[in-house]
Amino acid sequence: MADNINYQILGRKFYVLYPELAGKHINESEPILTDINLIDEIFHEHFSKAKFNYQTRLTFIAVVLKLYDPDMLGGWKTKLCIGVRSRLSQLAGVRDEAISNNLRIVRNYYEIYKGFKEKVDYFTREITNQYA
Repeated sequence: MADNINYQILGRKFYVLYPELAGKHINESEPILTDINLIDEIFHEHFSKAKFNYQTRLTFIAVVLKLYDPDMLGGWKTKLCIGVRSRLSQLAGVRDEAISNNLRIVRNYYEIYKGFKEKVDYFTREITNQYA
């Protein structure tokens, strides 16, 4: 029965129920960028030139999460930092609810698909070198 334990869910529950204790044991990531106004610039420089389809939108959302809220991408948080969701929805041309659904998909893709993770990490490095 111990083989069926989902440690990610267990870790999230621990984080929600005992945040002070969890903070000592779970390495929370600091955001690389904090100025939300840079999201527009990042979008126009790195993503708007490409055909902005569903897959590109997911990549863009994952990159923004990794830069602005890495704990959200890691699955440790359930609420996105203030202002990021609305900025993402404006740039992607979709409603906030669509971004919320995309966030769940992005977390899974980042964890499961090596190619997706490599693409997100590549864009994150490029943007970090440019803005941080």
